[in-house]
Amino acid sequence: MGILDRTHLRFFTRKTMIDLFKNSGYRVISITSRSLSGPKYLKWLNQLLSNRFEEFMTIQYLICAHKIT
Repeated sequence: MGILDRTHLRFFTRKTMIDLFKNSGYRVISITSRSLSGPKYLKWLNQLLSNRFEEFMTIQYLICAHKIT
C-alpha cells in the first residue's frame, strides 16, 4: 500500500542504515539514492547548497554490502 502501511516497522536514515549493516557484520560497498521527482528548482537549490538537503529529498536507498568473514 505504500511506505506508511502497517508492514513498515522502522524507517532509516542513511547513517542508521549504514550502522545497521556494520553492526550485522556487513561491509557497505556502495549506496545509491532515489530522489523525489518534484520541481526542478528543488534539485537546483540542493545543488546550490552543496547537496545539504539530499537526505530530505531521498525516497529510497539502494545498498550493496558484503558479509565480512
